Amino acid sequence: PLDETAILNCLSTAFAGMTLAKQAIAADVKPAFRKHMPREQWEWLDEFAPQTIAWPDDKPKRLQYPDEPADKHGNPLPVELHVKLHDCFRLAEHPRICDGEHIVRFKLLTPKKRKIDFCDDWPTFKQREYPRIRKDLLAKFPGVGWV
Repeated sequence: PLDETAILNCLSTAFAGMTLAKQAIAADVKPAFRKHMPREQWEWLDEFAPQTIAWPDDKPKRLQYPDEPADKHGNPLPVELHVKLHDCFRLAEHPRICDGEHIVRFKLLTPKKRKIDFCDDWPTFKQREYPRIRKDLLAKFPGVGWV
């Protein structure tokens, strides 16, 4: 089990030799924790809270987990996927994690990786919001295969 002592040992291992806070912030602590967990447990963790999700183009997309679990009102903050809007058109449904309990919020980007909008429901966004912005996107990015 991961009691307080085990957690401190894992963090100590992960941060060994580091002297700067920015090093610790960038550190990958997952391997240190995996050493203290049975294989079945970390396989379950990878499935329940994955680092990436499958995508229609067969290239897994990396998820961005929030630094804080909740906002100032106690509401859970969503996991985000920063994705170019035109890469979403082949999606049939909006992805979820944690056994379907949590949606993955999209930060929709232009081809130049500038923010367009946030999206918590891709089919609805595609049906309602996309038609409003499509003309501008066609003008700014004519070579992209906008649907």
